[in-house]
Amino acid sequence: MERDELSKDSVQAKAQGTTRRSFLKGAAALTGLAAVASSGVATALGESIPTIDEETGDQIYQGLCRGNCGGGCRIQVRVREGKVISTGPTPEEDPMDFLICPRGLSQIQRMYAPERIQYPVRRKEGTPRGGGEWERLTWEEAITYVTDKWKEYRAQYGNNALAH
Repeated sequence: MERDELSKDSVQAKAQGTTRRSFLKGAAALTGLAAVASSGVATALGESIPTIDEETGDQIYQGLCRGNCGGGCRIQVRVREGKVISTGPTPEEDPMDFLICPRGLSQIQRMYAPERIQYPVRRKEGTPRGGGEWERLTWEEAITYVTDKWKEYRAQYGNNALAH
């Protein structure tokens, strides 16, 4: 993309801003993806149609890595009896597509870890950071809390204060 086109797109995105409605739509989409992820067949594109490994009977889904490194690598997710058993690179013609980082390979541990956060929480009012005291929130309370904070930051520091 040319530099002028990139700056035009970013100016247009800044002008549009984030509304409560667009945030709620995005949050709903992410919640849907999280529900699919918890069932062991997550992809960044939603549900995909699996291929079946004839030797093992495993379902093999194609998706995108969510390892939080920003790469968005294409991966295969192997599912047996409704549980993810492995993740790996998607075989492609381009040799660079055979790569997957340790974060992508360790998604299973994060997905099934007993200490993972499964619902929204907030630090209890009046407790110090790192105090380890949390209160559980409903999804609606969490969304309202985040959107209110975003509005506060935008009002105080301008639209450039937030990156989406």
